[in-house]
Amino acid sequence: MTTEILGLKEITVNQGKKFLTHNDALRQLEGRLIHAIDRDVGTTPGSPAEGDVYIVDQLGGLWSPATVDDIAHFFGGIWVFWTPVEGARIWVNDEDIVVAYDGANWILMEKKKRSIVLYAQDMISAVTNGTTILKLEATTNLNGRDTHVFINANDTFALFDWIPPPEYDGGTISYRYFWTTPGLDTDGVAMALEGVSTGDGDPLDVDHGTPIVLVDNIQSAADDTLISDESTAVTIAGTPIPGELINFRLFRDVSDGGNTATEDARVIALELFYNVG
Repeated sequence: MTTEILGLKEITVNQGKKFLTHNDALRQLEGRLIHAIDRDVGTTPGSPAEGDVYIVDQLGGLWSPATVDDIAHFFGGIWVFWTPVEGARIWVNDEDIVVAYDGANWILMEKKKRSIVLYAQDMISAVTNGTTILKLEATTNLNGRDTHVFINANDTFALFDWIPPPEYDGGTISYRYFWTTPGLDTDGVAMALEGVSTGDGDPLDVDHGTPIVLVDNIQSAADDTLISDESTAVTIAGTPIPGELINFRLFRDVSDGGNTATEDARVIALELFYNVG
């Protein structure tokens, strides 16, 4: 008999040499559940080592008996193939990703996303072309908050630092901003974010990465809460890793075609999104 999901042989009553069935099952579990070296190798590996595992992407050579998307496990000196069941997951070494089998294909498991929020008081005005800090207080209910004012006359900058936590995967980030304005129209404001990472012993005076612009529009009313969409990926210059110092510059890109508003943009907060490994 075999198990219902993985198809592993079961040890039977009065079976001789039970250790053979047991050891074979352990080998199969290792091959099916831990990691694959590659999923698009393009050809049957010529000199596999004992224990090597691949996801089959072609059927040539010694992989001819397999089916595309099978797991190929080299043990006992031969290739053994297993057709995955829906829900199977495996790490792919050469891509540093986890893939899951959906019953028809191996699909990429989405990375977990987390976020942090930076408020206006967490940012500083740049010395050169810096923002101004404006305290807002609502007339009736006295709701109050700090804002960074980004004017429309020229690019104005606010800066902040972030030290990524241990679970940060070292990849791109994205952002959205919370803001308000005295404007009464539906014109747009173009904000941009750029970042650079520095480690121990690195100079602080280094270029930021490519800025990513994110346009949001006024909604025909003054002093409303306005929340942008999430930006596309922001690539941080340097080699960002957990524990390093990442410096960000947030600025209003007045030369961008989406920056049509003439009024100030008053940024209340910024939310950064990052992936964990």
